[in-house]
Amino acid sequence: MLKEQGAPGMDKTEQLIRSDRSSAGYKGVTPHHGQYIAKCTTPPCHHNYLGIFGIPEEAAQAYLQHDRDNHAEDRMVATAAKADKKQAA
Repeated sequence: MLKEQGAPGMDKTEQLIRSDRSSAGYKGVTPHHGQYIAKCTTPPCHHNYLGIFGIPEEAAQAYLQHDRDNHAEDRMVATAAKADKKQAA
């Protein structure tokens, strides 16, 4: 299950994506030797490794920024396709 949560010091409009499936608690973030790696596994992403960070919130912020910069249009197209499919039914 995913839900969004703001991190301390973040603008209220920016929301980190929480994930119950991630051991770090954020989508796209995994612990690695006391630090946290941010990576994107959303197809067809070619920017898999986003960086290594000291705290999970920083890694989650990097993932969020990458997601907004590279995948927002994909979500809009998918949402429009679902709406068209519903109207056709």
